[in-house]
Parts: sequence; C-alpha cells; structure tokens
Amino acid sequence: MNESELEKELRALRPTEASLDLRKRIETDLAGTGAEMVRPSAADVASSFAAGRLERRPAVVFGWWRNLGWASAGAAAALLVSAFFRTPTSSAEVDAPTDAATAAVQFQPAGSSREVLDAQDDGLLYDEDQTPQRRLRFQSLERHRWTNSATGAVLHFEVPREDTVLVPVAMQ
Repeated sequence: MNESELEKELRALRPTEASLDLRKRIETDLAGTGAEMVRPSAADVASSFAAGRLERRPAVVFGWWRNLGWASAGAAAALLVSAFFRTPTSSAEVDAPTDAATAAVQFQPAGSSREVLDAQDDGLLYDEDQTPQRRLRFQSLERHRWTNSATGAVLHFEVPREDTVLVPVAMQ
C-alpha cells in the first residue's frame, strides 16, 4: 500500500455517532453546570472533519476558577521563594559575622595532586620564523583537599584541566 492509497482510505473514514448511553451521561453532567448540550448534525460533523477544523465548544460558566487556581499557585510560589532569598533589613544584620563565615575563614589547604588522564600529539606547527614546533595537549584532573581545624571538616574538590604546550623541535 503506497501513501496515496492510505490517504484515500483515511479520507473515506467517517466518525460514528456517539452511543445513547454516552449522550445521556454528558447531558446529565452538563445539566449540573447550567450549560446546554449542543448536538450538531451528522452533516456538520462530517464537513468539519473534511475541512480539517475542529469546533470549540463554549467554556463552562465557572471556567475562570481554574485560572484563579493557577494564579494562586504562582503567588504562593513567589512568596515561598522570597522567604528563602530575603535581603537583610538592617545594618546590624549586614555587619554581624555569622558562624558559617567565620568557619569558612578557618579552612586551610591540606594537599593537592594532579593526574594526567590523556596526552595527544597534534603534530608539527610552524611559527612566524618557520621554526618547527610540536603541539601537545594534556588533559588532567587536579584534586584539592582543605581542612577546618576548628570543626574537623574536610573539603575535597576536583578541577578538570586541558593544557596545550608547544615544544621546539630540533630538525637535523
């Protein structure tokens, strides 16, 4: 089956009418909201599908409650964020040192190491004087350790690096 035959079969399809039970349930649900059920004719439905447009039914009377709910949720989120990220209100709050600030000052470097992960030879390059140089790339990982003697806390962090080195080559 090629694409044009499939399109012909899809165009030939027509929607079936809703069952009587489904229509009764919809009518009872709409009766509680005050809206009336609009039942288009089969010809209207077929022409709408053939034209490729879908009709939009009128909104329920109290549909704006949903929008009010989303607006309230947004306002609550804004209040929650502002509670966590508040700014100091007095100069005493700005000038007073906190325990975290004094503890951060007491961290001292305890050691570091560097591990070369990969080395690549990018070949020969020539500078302005036509002197040959070999370009090497080194990918490494630096590990640093800091300690706080007052609290006994140890801080580890890793820094990835990529270095490029030009090495002069003596041609014979």
